[in-house]
Amino acid sequence: MADTVRKLSAAAASVLVLALFVLGSKPVAEGLFSAPWDKLAHLLYFALFAGLLHVGLGRTRRSALVGAVLLGMADEINQIWLPGRSASVGDFLADALGAALVLSIAWYIAYRRTA
Repeated sequence: MADTVRKLSAAAASVLVLALFVLGSKPVAEGLFSAPWDKLAHLLYFALFAGLLHVGLGRTRRSALVGAVLLGMADEINQIWLPGRSASVGDFLADALGAALVLSIAWYIAYRRTA
């Protein structure tokens, strides 16, 4: 059962990566969320990605955080070349914050179980 959950989580994280780059490059992605809701969308998307990656990798918070941060950087760099899109430090910070928040919650839950 645990192995199945890990595989499904890793697959779902992979789908999020594909969706980010494939759907994010479509014209409909331009202005999909207006400020300040775009930052919340970034935070939630990367929190979900980091959580799925955390479970998919076998509960390694550091690797999940690094993976989410690297994906956030890649997404912002990719947006430099997309018409109507722009790279943003604020978006990247929202990405990293979402990942850090969900992984902090995962750490707290693991800590409470052992305490």
